[in-house]
Amino acid sequence: MLAYSSIANAGYILVSIAAGAAKMGPSYDALFFYLIGYTFTTIGMFAVVSMLAKGGSEDTDISSLRGLYQQTPFAAAALVVFVLSLIGIGPVSGFLGKVLIISDALKTDLAWLAVLLVVNSIFGAFYYFNLLKAAFTPQESSDAVFKLSLPVKSTLAICVIGVIGSVVFFSPMMSYFVAQ
Repeated sequence: MLAYSSIANAGYILVSIAAGAAKMGPSYDALFFYLIGYTFTTIGMFAVVSMLAKGGSEDTDISSLRGLYQQTPFAAAALVVFVLSLIGIGPVSGFLGKVLIISDALKTDLAWLAVLLVVNSIFGAFYYFNLLKAAFTPQESSDAVFKLSLPVKSTLAICVIGVIGSVVFFSPMMSYFVAQ
């Protein structure tokens, strides 16, 4: 599922590049911001998945998330932040990044691409919400044990701060990088 998500998010990157090309000049503000948020989101998602991998001995699927909230509420809360960012909902970097890219597409007469991105996000939301549904579904057996090691916990914390903090500090961050 994360592989398909990467393909969909590559579409946002390409639309941003197309909008920049249509302006007859590079405009990397939206792309840069989107990539920062997407990087934190993806690393965080893979940190959650690494908890499920069980040493690589078993397949990892959505049902592997069952009981995550019961055992590690912090990881489940981080998963909520990452999923909302992937969907583009709420005060997270994925939302603002998608808004900036869609806005650039609309400004450069690429409205059909903007509509396609919105439809894609709505369609993808149904799949992403399955992750949350599984994470907040009680565990059927006590076999699965989620181990939240210090490196994984630190990674999740840094990524959550990055996904939310990039929105909070959007203006100073953009001012700094545009000035460079």
